[in-house]
Amino acid sequence: MKLSDPVDFLAQIANPAIRELARKGVVRKFRRNAEILREGDLGDELLIILAGRVHAYSSAPEGREIIYSSLGAGEYVGEMALDGGVRSASVRAAEPTMCAVVTRRRVEEHFKEYPEFATELIARLIRRIRILTQTNRSLALLGVYQRMSHLFEQLAVTDPHTGQRMIAERLTHQKIAAYVGASREMVSKVLKELSVGGYIKTSERRIFIVKALPADW
Repeated sequence: MKLSDPVDFLAQIANPAIRELARKGVVRKFRRNAEILREGDLGDELLIILAGRVHAYSSAPEGREIIYSSLGAGEYVGEMALDGGVRSASVRAAEPTMCAVVTRRRVEEHFKEYPEFATELIARLIRRIRILTQTNRSLALLGVYQRMSHLFEQLAVTDPHTGQRMIAERLTHQKIAAYVGASREMVSKVLKELSVGGYIKTSERRIFIVKALPADW
């Protein structure tokens, strides 16, 4: 993806409070797979995504990862460290990405001009806690297939031209494993069985949902 003039991307942010806050930041560009934020680092900056997509994740010393969320243009990341604490997760560019980097001081000033953004930020933090709770629940109580099925339901979109449901994001087996907290081998096994059963098909690393996934496997 070609990242052109940031003004073009700023104009596409629908939320006016987020759009105006992004104008107060410093624009930075990141190549695919670049580490944008690192878990455990001190931070006092908010990053608003102007273009591209990022993954928020944690990793173990042996290299295993779990992806908490995938965020795109108009969304922001880094709010958990605005209290001056350490980063709770790492953030990596999933594709070429452009962000507006806004300091904590600028964010606090923005609250006075756009008090509704403070409400939005609180609501986002609540959603983040709910997502983490659901993730922990899934890891503890659901099997790998159920976690994959839930992931596909969350990411699936309908192609406006064909009417077919598909996962817009190109997912490798390793990336799916990181999303659901499983081994790549187990993910490959489930995908193969779903394909043989006629539930999904794959093309150019895209997953197409041919028919409704079963409740259990």
